[in-house]
Amino acid sequence: MQGGRCMSLFDGKPRDFFRNLLGEWLGRRHVSVSKKAHTYVTNVLTRSAFDQQASTHLLKEPLGLTYLQASVAAARLRLALLRQVGDNALLLAGWWREHLLDVRSGVDVNYYTQIGQMAYRGIPKPLFDELAQKFEALTDVLMRMELSCAPRTADEDVRLYGLWLRTGETALAEALTVRRFILSGNPNSRPS
Repeated sequence: MQGGRCMSLFDGKPRDFFRNLLGEWLGRRHVSVSKKAHTYVTNVLTRSAFDQQASTHLLKEPLGLTYLQASVAAARLRLALLRQVGDNALLLAGWWREHLLDVRSGVDVNYYTQIGQMAYRGIPKPLFDELAQKFEALTDVLMRMELSCAPRTADEDVRLYGLWLRTGETALAEALTVRRFILSGNPNSRPS
């Protein structure tokens, strides 16, 4: 989170920063969520940004393994594990998506979307049902939020352009356009 625009919004209160930035991008993308869902996603972002242990655990253990552990766990632990899987999938498919694309892990973003939706659906509360239903829209919002915070340097521009050429990701194209790149066509439709 190093972009000039984002840092100008940051007033030293991380929860307020994420709540305001999330609200701005939900509005821009015309995504409507309940106040509970907005607060929940704000808290997930705040925890991930400032809890080093949570951030390192994010990529440490495969989400599929944690999801399987949840399926055989006692009720209380099962709910905690499902929530962990859903939250981590939301972050990976959203806030960290461009980094996930950059890593070339071989795991498609759709995997994280599907496992996150399944995990949230496994928690019998209306909030998590809403998060599951709006998972794809929320990950799109989170990716765009993160891209708006990315530093505007030549190296970052080249990296984003390379990702766009490889993936054709619409959010990357829009971020590059804001950075005054002129893009034409879909890079995935070009002959190799």
